Amino acid sequence: MSDRSPAHRHYLFGRAYRDVWDALAASWHRNVAEAGEWSERAGAARREEQSFAHIFQLVGGGGILVGGTVVAGVLALVHLCFVVVAAGVWAAVAALVWLTEFTFLRLRGFRVECPTCHEVSRLPMYACSACAVKHPCLEPGLAGVFHHSCRCGAELASTVFGPRSRLDQSCPKCEVGLQTSHFESVKVHVGLVGPSSAGKTAYLFAAISELMRRWQAAGGAFEFLEPSTRLRFEALRAVIADGGLPDATSDRLPEAFHLEFRRADGARRVVYLYDAAGEVWHPGGEVTRHIYHGRLAGLVLFLDPFSQPDVRVRCDPAVVAAVHPSASTAFAALEALLGNLERLIPDERLRQAIRAAAVLTKTDALPLALRSQCEHDPRTVAGEWGFKPTLDLLAARFRDTQLFRTAALRRARGAHRPEGTEASLLWLLQGKDPEFWRL
Repeated sequence: MSDRSPAHRHYLFGRAYRDVWDALAASWHRNVAEAGEWSERAGAARREEQSFAHIFQLVGGGGILVGGTVVAGVLALVHLCFVVVAAGVWAAVAALVWLTEFTFLRLRGFRVECPTCHEVSRLPMYACSACAVKHPCLEPGLAGVFHHSCRCGAELASTVFGPRSRLDQSCPKCEVGLQTSHFESVKVHVGLVGPSSAGKTAYLFAAISELMRRWQAAGGAFEFLEPSTRLRFEALRAVIADGGLPDATSDRLPEAFHLEFRRADGARRVVYLYDAAGEVWHPGGEVTRHIYHGRLAGLVLFLDPFSQPDVRVRCDPAVVAAVHPSASTAFAALEALLGNLERLIPDERLRQAIRAAAVLTKTDALPLALRSQCEHDPRTVAGEWGFKPTLDLLAARFRDTQLFRTAALRRARGAHRPEGTEASLLWLLQGKDPEFWRL
């Protein structure tokens, strides 16, 4: 539990102690005032030479001051004990509810995973529904167990078991707006790894398009969690529908491409896909900034056949120029990723558990003879083309690897008809959650 919330503290953890002190102070002032009155009467009796009355008034005033103070002190002590006991009981209940919520979130795997700054937080910040003030710790604690009172007077639900999710949410680190599913959901992270012009962005669009199509055909539903994700997707759709090539990714630290998939039984998963600029995988590409690599469930390594001289010499120069061969190598990109994974995931067994798909891209642009060889035995052909060291390194570092051939921009009868993209992505997603992703 924490007390960083701008909400008012509960009465038992603030005002109650001031009330005890105020009651004791008020009693003292009343006793002093009344003792003063007795003292004045004692003075009057002395002036009238009434010795007995003078002594009686002095003793009475002293008795009121001392006795009243003692009685007030005892009552204040009893009051304080009651407050302390009540506060202890309240704190125990708050701790129990907090622990219950913490355990529930931990078991369900719920936590904030920001798609923008990539930081992980236990809870999002919640905005007050009345005044929009952000509460960084809206949970059971000193401000309340099931509700917090905002300084504007609004009552805010403070547990996952209440309507807290209806409040606007944001990342505690970068304060970008979030949806409930960025917190209360199981998330799957997939990274796209490859040099510039290897076909990552085209693959991303094609794989998502085909997966969404198959998912809907199986009775499921999907949703873009952010308008920005939908806009990026629609922009790619427009370019590819016109037969164009998508622009290369320029973001060295990309915002995740994130969607929520739901089954008919209500189960849901949020998929984060990361398409970083190809320059990231070059020497000095600042790959260490990509902290989301520490949460990867799967990765896609892009092998561009046209990056290999032995392939280019067997192809039409006009075709080679049109497909924009990648200048760097997949091997260098893989080495950069492995170095970052070793830094973020010290346990080698956890690193090896990441599923790794290698994809031969742009296969629809290959000459018919090469395409036929690739379809018949892609692993042997990939080795002959110069990708054997890369595939061997991939197999040595990850337990579960597979090679796919893809044609993300393939067109048939004038329409976009990608091939092999959703198969590789679905294979990655099924690694740790085969039942959910069964189609």
